[in-house]
Amino acid sequence: MKSRLEQHGCLIKDSLIDALEYGVPQSRERAIAIGFKSNLVPMESIDGLESQFP
Repeated sequence: MKSRLEQHGCLIKDSLIDALEYGVPQSRERAIAIGFKSNLVPMESIDGLESQFP
């Protein structure tokens, strides 16, 4: 899915997180992906997301 979105001009940031770290009473890994249309958002703004999503 990620590669198909990138082929259509999206920039994708993804991460694997443990739901327990966010207040959910279960220790389960979750895949989180955030996409942006590449012509609307500068890459520098997206690189800053790494501090939000390890």
